[in-house]
Amino acid sequence: MNIFKKIGAAAVTLGLSATLIASTGVTAQAYTRSQYPGAVMTYVAHPSGWDDSTRVRVSGSSIYCNVPTKVAVSTNGARAVMRAELQPLVQELMRRTEAMGYTLRAADTGGYNCRFIAGTTRPSNHAYGRAIDINWQSNPQSYTFQSNIPPAVVKMWINHGFYWGGHYTYPTKYDTMHFEYVGSFGNITYYYNKLRGTTTTVPTLAVGSTGTRVTNLQRTMNTWFPSYAATPLTVDGVYGAKTESAVKEFQTRVGITADGRFGPVTRDKFHAVTGVWI
Repeated sequence: MNIFKKIGAAAVTLGLSATLIASTGVTAQAYTRSQYPGAVMTYVAHPSGWDDSTRVRVSGSSIYCNVPTKVAVSTNGARAVMRAELQPLVQELMRRTEAMGYTLRAADTGGYNCRFIAGTTRPSNHAYGRAIDINWQSNPQSYTFQSNIPPAVVKMWINHGFYWGGHYTYPTKYDTMHFEYVGSFGNITYYYNKLRGTTTTVPTLAVGSTGTRVTNLQRTMNTWFPSYAATPLTVDGVYGAKTESAVKEFQTRVGITADGRFGPVTRDKFHAVTGVWI
């Protein structure tokens, strides 16, 4: 778990080291708020399709989190722990951010943090694993707008399901380090495919489906879930009753609708557990 706090502009000015400044390729460039694109999505604290109420609980002044996470790693080695289903999208965005000339620093970039919003007993979006802070020493939370993140980078993130803290308005401070996913759970794959240059929907697998994807599903099921009632499956590339039964058991175990069909939500969950895209 990454533990950090958002610090004010004055502290940044005094404490930012020359080493950190030198390590970011475009740090010398400061941008005005008017140079950035407007928000693409409306901010929502709890996007549709997410299991927030079962993952994060508040009891008095304490917060408890049970969030499946994976680490997204930039080309330069910056790391952000994120909700597992978001890891591929966030990692791709991090790497493309650096490919655009903006280096992410390992020292002040991070994601998941089981904590409250400062000064409140409301869970931060970081507690749900949907938020990432980028180079926070250069992009502080402040009533005075300050950012060195290139506008093209911000545009890329907000066009792929994220809301940028630089779009916050008074009395909320600008939070230019902060990007949080506000899209629906079911649209994660859409944004990932859009980023990778293909928005073609991957067909749902169901009884009667055949081919390489079914073969890969059966083989992965046998490897990862050997104790399921229907496994081992015959790896024949035919989506039959036993494959459907194994998929239903997986869906039940991860808490989604157990219809036996391997659609977008099941595919995302399957990847979050196994690391395998089917």
